Amino acid sequence: MTSFMNLNSFIQLYLTMLLTIPGSISAEHALALLAGVVITLLGALVYTFIKGRRLSKTLSTIDSESKYIFDRISDGLIVLDSNFCYVYANKKIGEITGRDPKTLIGKNVWHEFPDAIGGQTYRAFNKAFTEQQYVYNLDYFEPLNLWQENHIYPSPEGLTVFIRDVSGQKRAEVELVQSEQKYKSLFELNPLPMWVLDADTLNFLDVNKAAVNHYGYSKQEFLGMNAVQIRPDEEKERFLKLSRPIDDAPRTTGVWKHLKKDGTV
Repeated sequence: MTSFMNLNSFIQLYLTMLLTIPGSISAEHALALLAGVVITLLGALVYTFIKGRRLSKTLSTIDSESKYIFDRISDGLIVLDSNFCYVYANKKIGEITGRDPKTLIGKNVWHEFPDAIGGQTYRAFNKAFTEQQYVYNLDYFEPLNLWQENHIYPSPEGLTVFIRDVSGQKRAEVELVQSEQKYKSLFELNPLPMWVLDADTLNFLDVNKAAVNHYGYSKQEFLGMNAVQIRPDEEKERFLKLSRPIDDAPRTTGVWKHLKKDGTV
Protein backbone atom coordinates (compact mmCIF):
# COMPACT_ATOMS: atom_id res chain seq x y z
CA MET A 1 0.00 0.00 0.00
CA THR A 2 2.97 2.36 0.44
CA SER A 3 3.21 3.05 -3.30
CA PHE A 4 -0.49 3.87 -3.52
CA MET A 5 -0.21 6.22 -0.55
CA ASN A 6 2.75 7.92 -2.26
CA LEU A 7 0.68 8.33 -5.44
CA ASN A 8 -2.12 9.92 -3.42
CA SER A 9 0.37 12.32 -1.80
CA PHE A 10 1.79 13.21 -5.23
CA ILE A 11 -1.69 14.04 -6.55
CA GLN A 12 -2.41 16.34 -3.63
CA LEU A 13 0.99 18.07 -3.98
CA TYR A 14 0.58 18.42 -7.77
CA LEU A 15 -2.82 20.10 -7.50
CA THR A 16 -1.68 22.35 -4.66
CA MET A 17 1.29 23.57 -6.70
CA LEU A 18 -0.72 24.24 -9.85
CA LEU A 19 -3.63 25.96 -8.15
CA THR A 20 -1.70 28.16 -5.70
CA ILE A 21 1.16 29.46 -7.86
CA PRO A 22 0.25 33.02 -9.02
CA GLY A 23 -0.54 33.15 -12.73
CA SER A 24 -0.81 29.37 -12.95
CA ILE A 25 -3.35 27.45 -15.04
CA SER A 26 -7.06 26.98 -14.35
CA ALA A 27 -8.47 24.18 -12.21
CA GLU A 28 -10.00 22.53 -15.30
CA HIS A 29 -6.66 22.54 -17.12
CA ALA A 30 -4.87 21.25 -14.03
CA LEU A 31 -7.26 18.31 -13.74
CA ALA A 32 -6.92 17.50 -17.43
CA LEU A 33 -3.13 17.42 -17.10
CA LEU A 34 -3.39 15.41 -13.91
CA ALA A 35 -5.45 12.70 -15.64
CA GLY A 36 -2.65 12.02 -18.08
CA VAL A 37 0.01 12.08 -15.38
CA VAL A 38 -1.89 9.71 -13.08
CA ILE A 39 -2.62 7.12 -15.78
CA THR A 40 1.10 7.02 -16.62
CA LEU A 41 2.16 6.79 -12.97
CA LEU A 42 -0.46 4.20 -12.16
CA GLY A 43 0.55 2.13 -15.16
CA ALA A 44 4.18 2.25 -14.09
CA LEU A 45 3.14 1.37 -10.54
CA VAL A 46 1.20 -1.70 -11.60
CA TYR A 47 4.00 -2.71 -13.96
CA THR A 48 6.48 -2.47 -11.08
CA PHE A 49 4.09 -4.42 -8.86
CA ILE A 50 3.88 -7.27 -11.35
CA LYS A 51 7.44 -7.23 -12.66
CA GLY A 52 9.57 -10.00 -11.23
CA ARG A 53 6.59 -12.29 -10.56
CA ARG A 54 5.34 -15.08 -12.75
CA LEU A 55 2.15 -13.77 -14.32
CA SER A 56 0.44 -17.12 -13.90
CA LYS A 57 0.65 -16.46 -10.14
CA THR A 58 -0.27 -12.78 -10.28
CA LEU A 59 -3.80 -13.21 -8.98
CA SER A 60 -2.67 -15.15 -5.97
CA THR A 61 0.07 -12.61 -5.15
CA ILE A 62 -2.14 -9.52 -5.43
CA ASP A 63 -3.59 -8.91 -1.99
CA SER A 64 -7.29 -8.18 -1.52
CA GLU A 65 -6.63 -4.51 -0.76
CA SER A 66 -4.79 -4.03 -4.06
CA LYS A 67 -7.54 -5.85 -5.97
CA TYR A 68 -10.01 -3.50 -4.31
CA ILE A 69 -8.01 -0.51 -5.56
CA PHE A 70 -7.66 -1.94 -9.08
CA ASP A 71 -11.43 -2.47 -9.25
CA ARG A 72 -12.14 1.10 -8.18
CA ILE A 73 -9.96 2.94 -10.73
CA SER A 74 -11.90 4.57 -13.53
CA ASP A 75 -9.89 2.91 -16.32
CA GLY A 76 -9.91 -0.69 -17.44
CA LEU A 77 -6.91 -2.77 -16.41
CA ILE A 78 -5.84 -6.06 -17.94
CA VAL A 79 -2.76 -8.23 -17.46
CA LEU A 80 -1.82 -10.61 -20.26
CA ASP A 81 0.78 -13.38 -20.27
CA SER A 82 3.31 -13.93 -23.06
CA ASN A 83 0.66 -15.76 -25.10
CA PHE A 84 -1.70 -12.78 -24.69
CA CYS A 85 -4.00 -14.76 -22.41
CA TYR A 86 -5.81 -12.91 -19.63
CA VAL A 87 -4.24 -13.22 -16.20
CA TYR A 88 -6.21 -10.37 -14.64
CA ALA A 89 -9.05 -8.03 -15.65
CA ASN A 90 -10.60 -5.46 -13.35
CA LYS A 91 -14.24 -4.51 -12.88
CA LYS A 92 -14.10 -1.65 -15.42
CA ILE A 93 -13.11 -4.10 -18.17
CA GLY A 94 -16.38 -5.92 -17.50
CA GLU A 95 -18.30 -2.66 -17.92
CA ILE A 96 -16.47 -1.79 -21.14
CA THR A 97 -16.82 -5.22 -22.77
CA GLY A 98 -20.13 -6.34 -21.29
CA ARG A 99 -18.37 -9.48 -20.05
CA ASP A 100 -17.77 -10.89 -16.58
CA PRO A 101 -14.01 -10.30 -16.06
CA LYS A 102 -13.66 -13.67 -14.35
CA THR A 103 -14.76 -15.46 -17.54
CA LEU A 104 -11.86 -13.91 -19.46
CA ILE A 105 -9.11 -15.36 -17.28
CA GLY A 106 -6.96 -17.88 -19.13
CA LYS A 107 -8.44 -17.01 -22.52
CA ASN A 108 -6.56 -15.46 -25.43
CA VAL A 109 -7.50 -11.83 -26.04
CA TRP A 110 -7.60 -12.30 -29.83
CA HIS A 111 -9.81 -15.39 -29.53
CA GLU A 112 -12.23 -13.40 -27.42
CA PHE A 113 -12.13 -10.33 -29.68
CA PRO A 114 -11.16 -11.64 -33.15
CA ASP A 115 -12.37 -8.46 -34.89
CA ALA A 116 -9.41 -6.64 -33.34
CA ILE A 117 -6.86 -8.82 -35.17
CA GLY A 118 -4.84 -6.74 -37.61
CA GLY A 119 -6.11 -3.47 -36.19
CA GLN A 120 -4.24 -0.66 -34.44
CA THR A 121 -4.57 -2.18 -30.97
CA TYR A 122 -3.42 -5.57 -32.24
CA ARG A 123 -0.32 -3.96 -33.74
CA ALA A 124 0.27 -1.84 -30.62
CA PHE A 125 0.14 -4.88 -28.30
CA ASN A 126 2.58 -6.80 -30.48
CA LYS A 127 4.92 -3.81 -30.84
CA ALA A 128 5.03 -3.25 -27.07
CA PHE A 129 5.75 -6.91 -26.32
CA THR A 130 8.22 -7.46 -29.17
CA GLU A 131 10.20 -4.27 -28.59
CA GLN A 132 9.70 -4.25 -24.81
CA GLN A 133 8.74 -0.59 -24.74
CA TYR A 134 5.75 1.41 -23.53
CA VAL A 135 3.21 2.08 -26.30
CA TYR A 136 0.18 4.38 -26.37
CA ASN A 137 -2.53 4.09 -28.99
CA LEU A 138 -6.02 5.37 -29.70
CA ASP A 139 -8.37 3.01 -31.51
CA TYR A 140 -12.01 2.48 -32.44
CA PHE A 141 -13.46 -1.01 -31.94
CA GLU A 142 -16.67 -1.20 -33.97
CA PRO A 143 -18.23 -4.36 -32.41
CA LEU A 144 -18.42 -2.55 -29.05
CA ASN A 145 -18.86 0.94 -30.54
CA LEU A 146 -15.86 1.80 -28.39
CA TRP A 147 -13.20 4.47 -28.69
CA GLN A 148 -10.34 3.42 -26.46
CA GLU A 149 -7.04 4.84 -25.28
CA ASN A 150 -4.53 2.10 -24.49
CA HIS A 151 -1.48 2.56 -22.27
CA ILE A 152 0.56 -0.61 -22.78
CA TYR A 153 3.37 -1.58 -20.40
CA PRO A 154 5.44 -4.65 -21.42
CA SER A 155 7.53 -7.12 -19.46
CA PRO A 156 9.23 -10.33 -20.62
CA GLU A 157 6.27 -12.24 -19.15
CA GLY A 158 3.49 -10.28 -20.89
CA LEU A 159 1.61 -6.97 -20.90
CA THR A 160 -0.08 -4.68 -18.40
CA VAL A 161 -2.62 -2.50 -20.19
CA PHE A 162 -4.73 0.42 -19.00
CA ILE A 163 -7.77 0.97 -21.23
CA ARG A 164 -9.66 4.24 -21.07
CA ASP A 165 -13.12 4.50 -22.64
CA VAL A 166 -13.15 7.84 -24.49
CA SER A 167 -16.27 7.13 -26.55
CA GLY A 168 -18.22 10.03 -25.05
CA GLN A 169 -15.43 12.48 -25.83
CA LYS A 170 -15.04 11.24 -29.41
CA ARG A 171 -18.80 11.35 -30.03
CA ALA A 172 -18.86 14.94 -28.75
CA GLU A 173 -16.03 15.79 -31.15
CA VAL A 174 -17.92 14.23 -34.07
CA GLU A 175 -21.12 16.11 -33.11
CA LEU A 176 -19.16 19.37 -32.91
CA VAL A 177 -17.68 18.83 -36.38
CA GLN A 178 -21.13 17.99 -37.77
CA SER A 179 -22.60 21.10 -36.14
CA GLU A 180 -19.81 23.28 -37.54
CA GLN A 181 -20.36 21.80 -41.00
CA LYS A 182 -24.10 22.45 -40.72
CA TYR A 183 -23.70 26.12 -39.82
CA LYS A 184 -20.90 26.52 -42.35
CA SER A 185 -23.31 25.31 -45.02
CA LEU A 186 -26.02 27.71 -43.82
CA PHE A 187 -23.49 30.53 -44.06
CA GLU A 188 -22.02 29.58 -47.44
CA LEU A 189 -25.34 28.80 -49.14
CA ASN A 190 -27.33 31.73 -47.75
CA PRO A 191 -28.71 33.79 -50.70
CA LEU A 192 -28.03 37.02 -48.78
CA PRO A 193 -24.52 38.50 -48.40
CA MET A 194 -23.01 37.48 -45.06
CA TRP A 195 -19.63 37.94 -43.40
CA VAL A 196 -17.73 37.42 -40.18
CA LEU A 197 -15.76 40.34 -38.73
CA ASP A 198 -12.97 40.61 -36.19
CA ALA A 199 -14.61 42.45 -33.27
CA ASP A 200 -11.53 44.59 -32.60
CA THR A 201 -10.18 45.42 -36.07
CA LEU A 202 -13.40 45.00 -38.11
CA ASN A 203 -11.35 43.01 -40.62
CA PHE A 204 -13.26 40.48 -42.69
CA LEU A 205 -12.55 36.95 -41.44
CA ASP A 206 -14.91 35.19 -43.84
CA VAL A 207 -17.51 36.04 -46.47
CA ASN A 208 -20.03 33.88 -48.27
CA LYS A 209 -20.52 33.45 -52.01
CA ALA A 210 -23.47 35.85 -52.09
CA ALA A 211 -21.24 38.64 -50.74
CA VAL A 212 -18.60 37.93 -53.39
CA ASN A 213 -21.21 37.97 -56.15
CA HIS A 214 -22.99 41.09 -54.87
CA TYR A 215 -20.02 43.35 -54.07
CA GLY A 216 -17.68 42.27 -56.86
CA TYR A 217 -14.67 41.59 -54.63
CA SER A 218 -13.05 38.17 -54.63
CA LYS A 219 -12.90 36.32 -51.34
CA GLN A 220 -9.17 36.99 -51.09
CA GLU A 221 -9.76 40.70 -51.62
CA PHE A 222 -12.41 40.72 -48.89
CA LEU A 223 -10.00 39.03 -46.46
CA GLY A 224 -7.54 41.85 -46.99
CA MET A 225 -10.14 44.53 -46.18
CA ASN A 226 -12.17 45.77 -43.23
CA ALA A 227 -15.86 46.64 -43.02
CA VAL A 228 -15.20 50.41 -43.07
CA GLN A 229 -13.93 50.13 -46.64
CA ILE A 230 -17.37 49.19 -48.00
CA ARG A 231 -18.99 52.26 -46.42
CA PRO A 232 -19.39 55.61 -48.21
CA ASP A 233 -17.46 58.49 -46.60
CA GLU A 234 -20.57 60.08 -45.09
CA GLU A 235 -21.39 56.90 -43.10
CA LYS A 236 -17.97 55.80 -41.89
CA GLU A 237 -18.00 57.81 -38.64
CA ARG A 238 -21.48 56.58 -37.69
CA PHE A 239 -20.50 53.01 -38.53
CA LEU A 240 -17.36 53.16 -36.38
CA LYS A 241 -19.35 54.54 -33.47
CA LEU A 242 -22.05 51.88 -33.67
CA SER A 243 -19.53 49.08 -34.21
CA ARG A 244 -18.30 49.52 -30.63
CA PRO A 245 -21.31 48.31 -28.59
CA ILE A 246 -21.31 48.93 -24.85
CA ASP A 247 -23.11 45.66 -24.12
CA ASP A 248 -24.21 42.43 -25.83
CA ALA A 249 -27.85 43.44 -26.21
CA PRO A 250 -29.20 43.20 -29.79
CA ARG A 251 -29.79 46.55 -31.49
CA THR A 252 -31.41 47.87 -34.62
CA THR A 253 -28.92 50.12 -36.40
CA GLY A 254 -31.08 51.23 -39.28
CA VAL A 255 -30.49 51.22 -43.02
CA TRP A 256 -26.96 51.45 -44.40
CA LYS A 257 -25.40 52.17 -47.75
CA HIS A 258 -22.63 49.90 -49.03
CA LEU A 259 -20.03 50.51 -51.69
CA LYS A 260 -19.40 47.86 -54.33
CA LYS A 261 -16.03 47.33 -55.99
CA ASP A 262 -17.12 49.33 -59.06
CA GLY A 263 -17.94 52.33 -56.87
CA THR A 264 -21.72 52.03 -57.07
CA VAL A 265 -23.79 52.20 -53.89
